[in-house]
Amino acid sequence: MYIFNNGKKLLKLILTVLLITFIASSVPFNEAVASSEPIKSKRFTDVAEDFHAFEAINWAYASGVVNGYPDGSFKPNAFLTEAQFAVMLSRYYAEIDKESSKYKEHDKAVWSNSIYEALATYRVPMLGYNDNYYRNNPVMRGLIAQVISYLDGNTFQLEGAVEYLFEEELTVGKYAQGKTLGDKFGQTDYLTRAQTATFFHRLHKKGKSEVAEKVVNDKVDMNIELSKKESAAKVDMKVIPKKTK
Repeated sequence: MYIFNNGKKLLKLILTVLLITFIASSVPFNEAVASSEPIKSKRFTDVAEDFHAFEAINWAYASGVVNGYPDGSFKPNAFLTEAQFAVMLSRYYAEIDKESSKYKEHDKAVWSNSIYEALATYRVPMLGYNDNYYRNNPVMRGLIAQVISYLDGNTFQLEGAVEYLFEEELTVGKYAQGKTLGDKFGQTDYLTRAQTATFFHRLHKKGKSEVAEKVVNDKVDMNIELSKKESAAKVDMKVIPKKTK
């Protein structure tokens, strides 16, 4: 009887382990990442464990939002171009990624076209829709504030967008002595790769991983060219970089 009971316990244990293994292997990668923070292991040669954005960068890398460089570096202080930010938006928001897949043929002309087409359907305030200069040059923090606020269903207006980021604790600002919230936020400074990872990490922790319903409902299915112009016009003049030769 003792052996029989122990045999039943052992069989039950084995079945339990097999069930857990099956369930774990069935969870999609992105869902698994979203449900828990990645192990804090050093991934990049230039991102030390005491670096202020270490956790955010590791999360963003594990989630597929950002990539590193072939030499093993991340270049956390390098400025981010608008096109690079657009790519990260599509990697973070499933709706934008799905929409961009409809326009992959457009990438034969310029590699980021499909993503800009998708952003235009959602009327996202960006500058590079029909201007490769802005796509390929650094983007200002104020523009990113407009984008994040808008996609979460709030105002795209610069002042209100910056205020929203502070209220939602998506930023702690950059300059404590700034006279206005925009100055404290550093709205006319260029965005770095580390700062971008931090914004997306905070959005994730706040559970803000979907395009707001009101933005989805306002989605454009026709006349995308007009939508591109309207979307670019939303960008505040204060955060439009001056073109240089």
